[in-house]
Amino acid sequence: MTSKLIAITLILAAFLMAPRMSADAEEGEILYWTCGMHPSVKADGPGKCPICNMDLVPVVEESAAEPGEREAVELNIGEEAARLARISTVTVKRMALSLSIDAPGEITYDETRTAFISSRVGGWVEKLHADETGMELGEGDPLVEIYSPELVTAQREYLLARGTDLEERAMKKLLLLGLTREQIVNLRGESDVSMTLTLLSPASGTVVHRGVSEGERILPGQNMLHIADLSRLWVVADVFENDIAFIRKGQKARIEIGAPRGLEIPSSVAFVEPVTDIRTRSTRIRLEVENRDRQLRPGMFVNVRIEAPPAGIEEDSDHEHMHMNGGVLAVPRGSIINTGRRTVAFVEKEPGRYVLREVELGTLAGDYYVVLGGLSEGERVVERGSFLLDSQARLTGQAEEIYGGALGKESGKNDRHEGHRH
Repeated sequence: MTSKLIAITLILAAFLMAPRMSADAEEGEILYWTCGMHPSVKADGPGKCPICNMDLVPVVEESAAEPGEREAVELNIGEEAARLARISTVTVKRMALSLSIDAPGEITYDETRTAFISSRVGGWVEKLHADETGMELGEGDPLVEIYSPELVTAQREYLLARGTDLEERAMKKLLLLGLTREQIVNLRGESDVSMTLTLLSPASGTVVHRGVSEGERILPGQNMLHIADLSRLWVVADVFENDIAFIRKGQKARIEIGAPRGLEIPSSVAFVEPVTDIRTRSTRIRLEVENRDRQLRPGMFVNVRIEAPPAGIEEDSDHEHMHMNGGVLAVPRGSIINTGRRTVAFVEKEPGRYVLREVELGTLAGDYYVVLGGLSEGERVVERGSFLLDSQARLTGQAEEIYGGALGKESGKNDRHEGHRH
C-alpha cells in the first residue's frame, strides 16, 4: 500500500471515528461542538472549525443506561470504517503459557564428590604415588607415603603400652594421626613399626590438583592433593533478579553447551540460593548433570534454559482463571495499551463498536500476557488498529476517567474554557 493510500485511509478512518454526533439537539443535552475531521476541536457553541473551516456539529449526551448495560468509554466507528482502518480482533482464550528463562552458567565440580588429601602429622614426602594431574584413581589406591618422626614415636609408645591401662589411649593417638586399625593390629614388635604413613584414596576419582612433590617437607593440615569424581558435575547458573521469582526447585531445564557439537542435556533445578549477589543483581541456581563419557569439563561455559510457568499459577487461588485446567487466560501483547498508570484494551461488542476496558495483567510470557482481571474468556479484543482507537479516545477526552494522569488531568475533572479548544 502506497503512502498516499495509507494517508487517505487514516483520514477516512479519523472522520468515521469521530464522537457520536447528532444534528437533532432534541435527542439529548449538547455537551459541546466539534469538527468531524478534527475531533480535538471543542467549542461551546456552533461555528466553523478553525483548522479546516468545516461546520461544527454537536455532540449530545446519550440517554442513561441501566447499570452494567454500557461501558464507561465507548467508540462507535461503524463496520465499514473498521474495515478501512484494518482493525482486527482476537478472542480471549486459555492457553498453556510458559516463560523461557535463559541463564549463563558454568560447569563445576560436584562438591559432594570431591576430597582434599592432607596429612595430620608433619614430615617429609617419601613417595608420591599420585604424581600427575589427571591421574585416575580407585577407592583405596595409595596416594602418598609420609615419613614422620612423630608417627614413629607414637607407634613405639603404643608397643610399650600394650597390656596396660594406657593401651587404649595410645591406640586412639595412632588413629588420630592417620593409621588404620588394621595397621595398628599388625604392630607386634619393634620391627613392625612403620617408618612411613601411607595415605589412601577415600573414593574413586581424578587428581585435579597436586600440591606437593617427592622429598618436600610438609606441615600438619597442608593440602597435598585434590581428588574429584568427574562422573557427575554441577552446573551453576546466574538468574537475573527479575526472573528468579519464577524459578522453583525441581523445574525441568536444558543445559545448552556450544562445544562439543552443540550438546543439549536435560536436567532440573536442584537448588536455588537464598541470597542475591549485590553486584550482579542475580541469584545462583544449581543443576546436576551426568558425565559418564567425560565430554564435559569443569570450567566450561553453558547456557541454562528453563521453561517456567508464569508467576501465580501454582499458588494463586484467588483467580479461577489461573487454574491449570485448560491453561491460563491470555491475550496477545499487541492488544494491550499501557497508559502509564493503567493497562487497557478495546473490547469489541459488535463490528464497529468498541469499549475501553481497564485490564489487570500478570506475566508477559513470550508474546502473550496472562490476564488476571478485566476480561472474560470468549470476548474479542482489538489486536491490530488499537492505536487508532486509543488516539481517538484521547483526542475526544472520552478516556479521561480511565487514563487519568496520563492525559495530564485529574480524574473526574473537565476543563470547560470559553471558545475553541485544541
